[in-house]
Amino acid sequence: MGRGPREDYCWVQENPPTKLRKTPGPKDPPPPDNPLNGQRIGQIRALIKVVDINFLTEHSGYLPLEYCAALVDIYPFKDRGIPHPVHGMIEVLRSQVPTVENPRKLKCRRFYSLPTVLRSAHIIPSSYNVESKPTDMFYINNYIDWDQYQVLYEEDWEEKGYQRARQIKKHHDLATKKARAAAEKRV
Repeated sequence: MGRGPREDYCWVQENPPTKLRKTPGPKDPPPPDNPLNGQRIGQIRALIKVVDINFLTEHSGYLPLEYCAALVDIYPFKDRGIPHPVHGMIEVLRSQVPTVENPRKLKCRRFYSLPTVLRSAHIIPSSYNVESKPTDMFYINNYIDWDQYQVLYEEDWEEKGYQRARQIKKHHDLATKKARAAAEKRV
């Protein structure tokens, strides 16, 4: 209480997902400008709910329409979202917030509907300066949990998971069939 805003970080789905996220080889087409499957990292600034009391319809049960959104400061990717070759983490930069000179431009602040806010994100300041304040560069901690690692580094993790599950099922079915055949021979 009285500690100020929480300043949580989150993943948002800014663009439609795509399967083309890898660094292209010499014969591959250039990657789309949609790194990390269209997901972006940002810092939540406000959760907003607008109630439209003037829009009452029979379809809504004569309840007012509600619009829910999140105001998020988007952190731009460094190196187009390609993992660093040494430590393997993706780097992002602190967003440039509007200044007093030009308060009407949102720059990296954007509104997102709540269903596009996917999950929390864990980012780490890259270093601290002399005054023990974080710098403007951060690492996306892909080692925080299994899901985060898979989403960042194995583009087709879901399909590979289904393939692995099908292989296990096939192996299980074959073992069950052999066990039944062996049981029938004993009878």
